[in-house]
Amino acid sequence: MKPPKGPRRSQVAAAVLLTVAMTLVPLAVGGCRLRPPPGPDDPPPLSDILEDLDWNLTEPAAAAGKEGVYELSAYNPGRAGVSLSGLVAYLVAEVGDSSDRPRSEEVPLPIEAGPNAAVSVTLTLPTLASWPEEFTIRAIVKQATGTEEPVEVASAVFRPGRIALIPVWPEYGYLDFPLDDSFVIRLDTAVSLDSLRACVSLRTAAGDGDGALVPLDVAAVPDLGPLTYEVLPLVDLEPFTRYSLLVGRALVSEDGQTRMGRDRAVVFSTGPSRSFGSTLWPPAWSPTGERLAWVAPGTTGALTLFVGDLRTMTATAMVERVLGGTPAWAGDGRHILYAVADPAGAGVGRLDVETGSFDVMVRATDLSGPCEVGIHTSPDGKWAALDVNYGGVDAHSDVMQTVFILDLATGSAEAVPSTGLCSAVVGWRESRLYYASTHLSFDHAHNFRYDLYVRDLEEGGLQDEAVLYSGELENVGGYAMAASAGAAALWTWDAESLGRWIVHRPADVWMLWKLDEAGGPELLRLTSGGRYRQAALSPDGSRLAAAKAVDGSWDLVVVDPVTHDESVVAEGPAAQFAPAWSPDGTAIAFVTAQGRSTRIAVINVTTGQTTVFTVP
Repeated sequence: MKPPKGPRRSQVAAAVLLTVAMTLVPLAVGGCRLRPPPGPDDPPPLSDILEDLDWNLTEPAAAAGKEGVYELSAYNPGRAGVSLSGLVAYLVAEVGDSSDRPRSEEVPLPIEAGPNAAVSVTLTLPTLASWPEEFTIRAIVKQATGTEEPVEVASAVFRPGRIALIPVWPEYGYLDFPLDDSFVIRLDTAVSLDSLRACVSLRTAAGDGDGALVPLDVAAVPDLGPLTYEVLPLVDLEPFTRYSLLVGRALVSEDGQTRMGRDRAVVFSTGPSRSFGSTLWPPAWSPTGERLAWVAPGTTGALTLFVGDLRTMTATAMVERVLGGTPAWAGDGRHILYAVADPAGAGVGRLDVETGSFDVMVRATDLSGPCEVGIHTSPDGKWAALDVNYGGVDAHSDVMQTVFILDLATGSAEAVPSTGLCSAVVGWRESRLYYASTHLSFDHAHNFRYDLYVRDLEEGGLQDEAVLYSGELENVGGYAMAASAGAAALWTWDAESLGRWIVHRPADVWMLWKLDEAGGPELLRLTSGGRYRQAALSPDGSRLAAAKAVDGSWDLVVVDPVTHDESVVAEGPAAQFAPAWSPDGTAIAFVTAQGRSTRIAVINVTTGQTTVFTVP
């Protein structure tokens, strides 16, 4: 018996066609169609057109001395012309945030690029003085009208400033008052002093417009190295004011062969000037959080102790002719300790807030005649730790600084042991005082290294235990302790020797964890590559507030010590700094300063609402 015959070829072909047709029907019904192959009259994709040309992005010689002028050229090596009709080109600079990078205007390309010929367009991308010395520019071509994606055709790295400016002091965006009222800049090309004087200017950075010019002179500084110059303002600069130090594009090298290319500016803000007074310090919260105390210039210009009421946001001048620093509330919430001017130096005064009476509790002779005193009261109100400074600009120059413990009941003060030139109070944990003392003498750039000690005043009061040893804390600018957690914060500085000057720049914030645990504290870095100072920990140690130098101003930021997330809570135009947390951790008091106006403000960290104290 024979097997049945299979289907004929014609039947198989029909079945295949039917299957294909049934597959395509749902696609058509669903609104999705297969794209047919390009027909003979359809134009090729934009990318295919542009790939037929050799593109080049350059600075044209004819534009020498002009800022941000570039030439985009396309060479056609083929045998047929390439149509560029309806296409436009523009530039994008890889500077700043990728979502908002600078762009030039769109310029139409020539209609056609002929065979073995080149066409070009001129594009202008104004560059800013704040841009880096070297940056990448990308050339983009797209349809003037159409839906195809733009195509990058060329890119190049440019250095418009043929003469590079290196700001030595201050640096870009760094806020502080320059040493000796002068600035130091360095160039990488020899220029004549006369041409540099003609091209350097200093003016206040007032909003979007040009600020007032400051008269100045320029001098060479051979002992700082070749091509280094000192810019000397001929008048006192205003405190807490943004300035722009500009070197103009017209600057030409001594041999006339190299140009500046574009304006270069260093934007910074001043700190306090000598005529204005010393720096401003964090305010101090009363134990109940209902009042604040701070030291600032009063109506006569003399430093004055103020007390502010949070309920009315008004402040009263209580004591004049005091010394600087942060005052400290006694545990009773009625008395305030502050640094007082004593005929022999600095002492400790005590103010009764209710009656307004005050007296000198510790005289300068009891502390061996210091010039400054910082005060830190213990949580139980029995003692105060004193940072006693015997000279110098700060505690980290060639000075002698000692920590004293003051018994508030008897008024007696006793110095704690010191292992080096400087000691500094870290903070209190119940009856335990943590303090740091220098491990070694400073080096040529005044770098310091510290050991950390603890003294428990309830256990004899004279026993000191090393907690961190061998100089594990380096170049510390100050400390902050969490009131109800075993943690402390410290902020550091970078030291640099500039020949006859020593420059201290604020740096980063670190955390000391597990202060109460037997294994000892852990030292962890919280920020990296920043410019932070005057950090303050919330009472539970869960948040850190600090002043951060950003674009020529001090902004107030809050950092999460665990996630390192950072948010700005108060910014510009000049200085927001010296934060202090309220006892319940819901608010931050801080100093806001612009020009000669300084005020104390309080921000609610939950709502972001800020109120400012009024001083009648």
